[in-house]
Amino acid sequence: YNLAIALQEQGRYREANALYEAVLEAQPGHAAAALNIAYGLQQLGELDSAAAMLEKTIAIDPAFAKAHVNLADLHLQRGDPEAALAACRAYLNAHPGSTDMLAFETIALWDKGAEAQARRLTDLERFIKPVHISPPEAYSDLEAFNEALSAHVLGHPTLTFAPQSHATREGRHSGELLQGEKGPIGDLERIILDAAEAYRAQLGTDPGHPFLAAPPRNWTLSVWGVVMQAAGHQIPHIHPAAWLSGVYYASVPDVVSSGSRAGWIEFGRPPDHFHNRRKPETRSIQPEPGLMVLFPSYFYHHTVPFEAEGTRISIAFDLMPA
Repeated sequence: YNLAIALQEQGRYREANALYEAVLEAQPGHAAAALNIAYGLQQLGELDSAAAMLEKTIAIDPAFAKAHVNLADLHLQRGDPEAALAACRAYLNAHPGSTDMLAFETIALWDKGAEAQARRLTDLERFIKPVHISPPEAYSDLEAFNEALSAHVLGHPTLTFAPQSHATREGRHSGELLQGEKGPIGDLERIILDAAEAYRAQLGTDPGHPFLAAPPRNWTLSVWGVVMQAAGHQIPHIHPAAWLSGVYYASVPDVVSSGSRAGWIEFGRPPDHFHNRRKPETRSIQPEPGLMVLFPSYFYHHTVPFEAEGTRISIAFDLMPA
């Protein structure tokens, strides 16, 4: 199975599929193998076979969100956004608030030309909240707090180069920062929770919007660090397990403020492997030390690569329904 994944990542889809098929024959309930076969067929342009394999994947695991997303994307590849939207809504009827499917429904709405509906679902101005924090009392100023956070992340024993399965490219990624000695992360934890409570209170409840129909009453917080230098960036991604996500910037290189948008965070742009014909609207935000950005976890986001000296240290977090 792992060799098949490696071959797939190299674009050797037929070789990968032969191995996935062997896995599926030995383990007929292996939904991930079936999904990957369908993905390979889709990349090879064998759309009818890909659709049949996606239906088989869904039969194995009806709740497998990724299979439903890929089926909706196949409809876009065929030039049928109506069918893509039908696939999205069928899944959302059974799984309200699905992060994966809300993200793809936005893409399908843009492809259909339903701009007003797309903007309402993924309102980049309303739902993305930049927050400039104040330093905790234990620190003389914001610079001292950011220096402590940066040192903690850089010295964390879990910090390592991000694997291919993560969104980070040419960068390092820590494990959970709320485990073990928290240090200054404990102070940031309280700031994050206060900001999230204010975010939830400000937006309130809206039964007519899938993000606000049932905001979680309780949540658990996960926090990790991301360190990037020249060429470092993150590809477009979402946070499927969470309701609300965010990032705090402890250190940014000078190039971020050069006006080129290098090192900025951009929201709304989907991954390149999807087959949408129309590009959704986007919103870019310039990172700066002391800035926190909160956003719904189904919003696709990525960072613009930068080619310059300096280190970009951010602390990302997810708030997941408890």
